[in-house]
Amino acid sequence: MNPAIKSFREDARLLFQFGIQAANPYHAIRQQLVDRPDELVIGKKEHAVHYLSPLFHIIAVGKAAPAMAEACTHAIAAEKIKPALAVTTHNNLRPVDQFQVIAAGHPFPDEAGLKAGQIVCKRLTQLQANESVLLLWSGGASALLPSPAKGLALQDKVLTTRLLMGSGANITQLNCVRKLKWTPLSRQIIREFKIEPS
Repeated sequence: MNPAIKSFREDARLLFQFGIQAANPYHAIRQQLVDRPDELVIGKKEHAVHYLSPLFHIIAVGKAAPAMAEACTHAIAAEKIKPALAVTTHNNLRPVDQFQVIAAGHPFPDEAGLKAGQIVCKRLTQLQANESVLLLWSGGASALLPSPAKGLALQDKVLTTRLLMGSGANITQLNCVRKLKWTPLSRQIIREFKIEPS
């Protein structure tokens, strides 16, 4: 093989590996957290969060939730972490010390995700005034924590997602629909396309 081509291939391989390493969710989170006696520094000093309470709530959601959660356990002193929560896909499910880990449906939301969303809402509404929360979100979070608007059922969200994906909608288009206040829209789509619940 031509030495120049061999060198280019090696450079390309190294660049590819560096790219994967830079996108690794564990390293991405681990490098951004610095635990100090009275504060948690996130990224830069001006983003420091002072520990008003000795305990810190952590909620990680998405396909990268277990890796992000694990990074927190290695960056933050164990005694400062409250019983924490991670919600991820079935494929990415694995235990993480100090975290309750829940597997939920993706890309189609399911009952497990609905229950996980209720747990998250309950924990956030029960926070005390002096308690801090670190929320970690990654791809898949919108499907993993479904919370149907008033007048909608979980099955409405499942069928609408299935319809959009079946028509070739990309993630940006899916998220546009997910952000809408579309109580009548889902039922109208289901009716017009004569979709029956599976």
